[in-house]
Amino acid sequence: MARPRHLIQVVVILLATWSLLFLRSSSAIVVPALRPPPPPAAPAGTLCILRERDALLTFKAGLTDPSNYLSSWRGEVDCCRWTGVECSNRTGHVIKLQVRSNTNSEGELVPGTTIGGEISSSLLTLRHLKHLDLSSNNFGGKPIPEFIGVLQSLTHLTCKLLSYENNPPANPL
Repeated sequence: MARPRHLIQVVVILLATWSLLFLRSSSAIVVPALRPPPPPAAPAGTLCILRERDALLTFKAGLTDPSNYLSSWRGEVDCCRWTGVECSNRTGHVIKLQVRSNTNSEGELVPGTTIGGEISSSLLTLRHLKHLDLSSNNFGGKPIPEFIGVLQSLTHLTCKLLSYENNPPANPL
């Protein structure tokens, strides 16, 4: 009776070894090439990447916003739902940022309501940003910061920045 039991053990070991060898030899076909791990998933119910949300809040902190265009930019709200922010539905990364001052019914800027301040280097955190629109704002005649050129995914930049005192142009666009 010891022989059949011994024979069964040998057969099981041989089958296990053969299975491992077979799987190992065909692993190039079955197992995809190694890729870097995907970015950490956002918490359930949100698309916003937390470090990108924090970068946007830092950017907002450097701005003056007398018309409250950026009023939806609050830490407890998903940044993908903020005014002017668009995120990838697949990854949750910010891919479009449109920060423009409000205009009246004729499309003209309303004096005293334009966004201004400093363009923060925190935007560099938005590594997946493709579209950036900072037009129709008043940053005091300062040029677009050079660091914007470091944004490698950026394909569209709209930045007709305004600089005027009390006499805004009739149609700044």
